[in-house]
Amino acid sequence: MQHAAGPTTDTPTQDPSARRLTGILFTGVALSSTAYIAMATLSSIAVDEITGSASLAGVPGAIAVIGTAVGTSLLSVGVARRGRRPGLITGYVLASLGAVAGGLAVVTMSALLLFLAMAFIGLGNAASHLARYTAADMFPVSKRATALAWVVWGSTIGSVAGPTLLGPAGRIAESMGRTELLGGYAIGAGGKGRGGGVGVSSVFYKR
Repeated sequence: MQHAAGPTTDTPTQDPSARRLTGILFTGVALSSTAYIAMATLSSIAVDEITGSASLAGVPGAIAVIGTAVGTSLLSVGVARRGRRPGLITGYVLASLGAVAGGLAVVTMSALLLFLAMAFIGLGNAASHLARYTAADMFPVSKRATALAWVVWGSTIGSVAGPTLLGPAGRIAESMGRTELLGGYAIGAGGKGRGGGVGVSSVFYKR
């Protein structure tokens, strides 16, 4: 007597390390978001002090938003051709360079350099968006929304932590004889650099 074969399934299996790597991406996005929000918040104050015109206060933030939109499109093309790791590295490097340029802008009182810095920061911020989908791709379809949501929570933490850290960072910068505005961009450089290192370390495969 023949027994009917049991049902088969072609549901993709989950990488055993997926949860750990998602936690790493969560940390990287939280650090990166803290840096981005801190610099975006500070840029409105910085451009006012540099130019003496409050009417330009919204320009740096707008440049960063446009940069993020453009960066997301460009990194998506790069990911399709070369995988996620180069895309994450490129984004975080651009953002870190933007943070350094922002610090130089407030020291030299250069509005043009500040605008350029915010463009780089916006372009680099696209890497945080890319990290969300990197996490989702490590899980079966049924669990991808949950994985993506966890990484998005990392950016929410950064949205709260970024502005909160500006005061202490500014006081430290002043105690060193520098403008308090420099403290925010120091947070930016540190957060983007550290967030990038953490995020890139989680990507052990190419897609």
